[in-house]
Amino acid sequence: TGSYPAWAPWTAYATGARVSYGGMNYQCRQGHTSQPGWEPPAAAALWLQI
Repeated sequence: TGSYPAWAPWTAYATGARVSYGGMNYQCRQGHTSQPGWEPPAAAALWLQI
């Protein structure tokens, strides 16, 4: 398990981008600009836990 940049709101994420959030790592399923409420655990359509 590598160390990835922390997820942040108002950030453009490309498909395949990897982030950390809450001690877990996630991979972006679909390119998007993040918003509050779209944290990886709350947005399974956008993030895959890895």
